[in-house]
Amino acid sequence: MVSLLAGPDGTHLAAPARRLWSAQQGALMLRDGRRRFAVGCEAGDWAHVDAYLTKSTDYRLLAFAGSG
Repeated sequence: MVSLLAGPDGTHLAAPARRLWSAQQGALMLRDGRRRFAVGCEAGDWAHVDAYLTKSTDYRLLAFAGSG
């Protein structure tokens, strides 16, 4: 799974507010392995702030259950 999510511009993990810790912990695990760039964020915040990055980078996103 890491190889699918490892893009040249990093990996982003989004989770609903009640599971924000899951996204942040997942990003931490990816960063600690081979020093990859990874960001955890809340799904509602992602839709308003981070979504613009999908148009300008090779964006890889892991969405946790309930993020839709």
